[in-house]
Parts: sequence; structure tokens; C-alpha cells
Amino acid sequence: MLGLDENAKKLMACRHHDPFSVLGRKQNGNTATLKVFRPDCEQVFLLSGAESIPLERIEQTDYFFWQGAESLCPTIPRLRVVKKNGDERSYFDPYSFQPFCSLSSLQDFSQQDFYLAHELLGARQITHQGINGILFSVWAPNAERVSVVGDFNQWNGAIHPMRCLGDSGVWELFLTGIDAESYYQFEIRNRYSGEVALKSDPYGRAFALRPNTASRLKPEAEFHWQDQHWLARRRQDKWLNQAMSIYEVHLGSWRRDSQTGFLNYRDLAHALVDYVKELGFTHIQ
Repeated sequence: MLGLDENAKKLMACRHHDPFSVLGRKQNGNTATLKVFRPDCEQVFLLSGAESIPLERIEQTDYFFWQGAESLCPTIPRLRVVKKNGDERSYFDPYSFQPFCSLSSLQDFSQQDFYLAHELLGARQITHQGINGILFSVWAPNAERVSVVGDFNQWNGAIHPMRCLGDSGVWELFLTGIDAESYYQFEIRNRYSGEVALKSDPYGRAFALRPNTASRLKPEAEFHWQDQHWLARRRQDKWLNQAMSIYEVHLGSWRRDSQTGFLNYRDLAHALVDYVKELGFTHIQ
């Protein structure tokens, strides 16, 4: 019967800062091993060609293990899981991917010399090692452990602990097989106090409706700008030399609909612009 080492026990206790050292595919000569921790699953299978190879569950745990010829286990294995509620799904093992964030970006970020933090942090749809998925990244320098939680893993921080990228304070995890508009948060365990807290993504692109606080994945917009004529005209205008008068407004309290509900930007645009122009202002903040 297989046993658990201290690293595996620490991982199961949601205390391990480097899950990639324990989980995923490892190779030694012509032999490969695959380790998976899924507390929400009854069975885990390795998909190898037309085969579906079951992983062995370590008794009385949610830790699954396979060892065999390296030719049977691709560099990035594809897994099929049977959950405890009977649902099945397949995905690429997140703990077999290499880091995505570059060392140069992390160094610039650590030295406060990185001006595109929104391209480093948050949740983004990318292609990594030839596979499409979602890259989650967050800066949490005082964390002992950070996990991605969401409606795709029952908000369970044990399922998707993230990779710590050295001493940069940045954590990341690349996930496949999740819905493109899933809700998510980061579960962070403080390394000093042991407190576990749920945090919304400060670089999130969409969020749940109040009073909920979860962030939401947002598909990349396929918006086509149509402001070429305005840009050309602006280059010829002398607006930079004209007086500015800015009307500062809080949209949520400026006006409501007939049922006292909030208006969206399109509803507000015409009434607000007409009102501001009549008052003699040139800009709105």
C-alpha cells in the first residue's frame, strides 16, 4: 500500500506553499509518476491515447497516484475525473505546466518598474504550451498558501493551490476545462497569523452583483474601434488651447429610473451630456 510523505500531508492540510513540488507529472529515466489531489472526486483517470488508465487512490485519502512507462503519460497529461456527485469532466493537469510569468517581468514588478501590471496579474484567457485556458495570477507576498476557488471547484481551497513564483510575491495557476464566465476568488492563508481569507481579484475584469463579492471571468472582447474620423479631427483641433470646465458627478446618485433603480451608462449618457452642456461644462468626470 502506498504511503504519504510529509509534503503530501502538508498539501492535504492546505499548508503547502509549493504544490508543484508534490503534484503533477514527474519523470525518472523511462518511468513517469503522476500525483493528483482531488478531495471532490471518487475516481481519477489518465487519458492516454484511446486508453483510460485509473489512478490508485491512497487508502482513506483523496490522493491519487500512478506510475508507469513514460510513453503512456504525456508531458502535460489529460485527466478525467468522476466527482462525488457523479459529474464527470476532463482537463489538463494544472501541475504539469511550466510557469508562465517571465523572470524579467517578475524582476521589474518586484523593483516597481513594471507599468503593465494588468497584463501580469488577474485572470486572463491565454494559450500556454499550446493549450488554451485561464491563467490566474495574484500578488500576495505575506501568504503561506494561495488557492483559486470558484463555482468550478465548489469554492474548496484544497483543490487548486497556486504556484509561488520565488520571492516576487506573485502566485499563479493555469487551469483548463472551466467555464469562460465562472465566478472566482483567491483564498489566502496568512503565513504569520494562519488566518484564511477570501479575496476578490483586484485586477478582475468583471464582478458579481452586490452584495456578492466574487470576481468573474470575462471573455476577451472582440470590439472594433470606429473612432478613426474623430482621431483625425482631433489632431487638427485646437482643443488643448481651449478652456476646460469639468463637471464631477457620482452616477449612482445623479439620477435613478422610475423604480429608483440604477441606470446604466447608455441610459445616463444622453440626459447627462445634454444637462452638462446646458450648464456650460466641457468635460465630465
